[in-house]
Amino acid sequence: MKNVFLPFLCFISLTLCAQEYKIQVSSTSKTGIVKVGEEFTVDALVKVDGRDARASDGLILVAERWTDGSGREKAETEANCRYSVTTRMERPGWAYFILWLKKKETGKVICNAKKRPLRLGAGILAEPEKLRTVRKEPADFDAFWNTAKKELASVPLKVLEKKTVMPDAKHARDFELYDIKIACCGPRPVSGYLTVPANKTKKYPAVLQLHGAGVVSANKVYRTGMIVLNINAHGILNGQPDKYYLDLKFGELANYWYWNKADRDGIYFRYMYLRVLRALEYLKSLPEWNGKDLIAMGSSQGGAQTLAAAALDQQVTFASASVPAITGVGECLGKVKRNGGWPQPYQGDFFAGKDVKVMADAWDYYDGVFMAKRIKCPVFFTTGLIDIVCPPNCVYAAYNNCPSAGKKIDVFPAMGHAGRIPSAEKALRKIAGK
Repeated sequence: MKNVFLPFLCFISLTLCAQEYKIQVSSTSKTGIVKVGEEFTVDALVKVDGRDARASDGLILVAERWTDGSGREKAETEANCRYSVTTRMERPGWAYFILWLKKKETGKVICNAKKRPLRLGAGILAEPEKLRTVRKEPADFDAFWNTAKKELASVPLKVLEKKTVMPDAKHARDFELYDIKIACCGPRPVSGYLTVPANKTKKYPAVLQLHGAGVVSANKVYRTGMIVLNINAHGILNGQPDKYYLDLKFGELANYWYWNKADRDGIYFRYMYLRVLRALEYLKSLPEWNGKDLIAMGSSQGGAQTLAAAALDQQVTFASASVPAITGVGECLGKVKRNGGWPQPYQGDFFAGKDVKVMADAWDYYDGVFMAKRIKCPVFFTTGLIDIVCPPNCVYAAYNNCPSAGKKIDVFPAMGHAGRIPSAEKALRKIAGK
């Protein structure tokens, strides 16, 4: 399948104290993809109440640029608040530009209504098809996960709890909804919401929807013509008051992504991935399943789980991994110092000059780059070229390592860390028979 690119011209604005501030950014590379050595230009300007900014506005436009292998550069412009740079990439890789505004008199950053800096960016990838991981796959990668699956198999597939929940009024006639818990190895069960079409005269594709980072309830998801199991990432209760999740987030599950980060058997995601496999096993046991279409999908941490699902369960027939996390975690260790993917468990230690070999070796067993190598079904990726959480160089390292003839990647030059795969949604509608 071919890559999909969208035009690159974007702006962001904020009305503050009766003034509207707008940053406009454009690039001569409309797709965000360039050749090595090819010149490209990034331009930015600031508008105040629809006109070009001027010195009397007392603004400073701050531009920060990160280039693989060259680190960060920072520039500030006053008066008309314009920024323009013409440059080129000397090797396959990624560069991004982030711009924001501050008051010249106070140095205070101008924020939006949510009290976050008013920021916009531009991203560039040079010959991303040539990007490969710098890490060597563990020789016992498959043996490690086969052992983990044996542990899972030692716990019989059993529904611990299945509570009927009333669907919302819009879907009450078309779906049955359940809050379900399924036995699993490890500290917690699989926990999620299951929606099943009410029409029992048909069999349906089954979808497993997976969550990004955080501590939240599963969601109630309705897809016409499909069974959907949406599981929370931790095997915790669903539909509880906010305090329940906040207490877990800052208490029992605080910073779970860093737990045992030097121990391949103790890394938190081991049992998270096994809960994914148990959830798939449960979906395949449902009498309503059509026995053919088994789908995994998620964004960020959910994208990481999706890659693991399709790699470790060959019955998965379709995968959608948007801005997948735990992908390219070790890219910072190469000769060209690239940003690694979330949760970047040892990247700070590495740049501080510490020896991180033990940690890096442990995380290779969870890295989506090596999971992708085992995916045979159609798989859809998304990357945003200003995503500093799950950088596009990491996503491409996984994409390029995937042997699937049905793989596809959607590239969004002006997108940060956001889950969005239009191509996958179109394909899902086709599977559902819409």
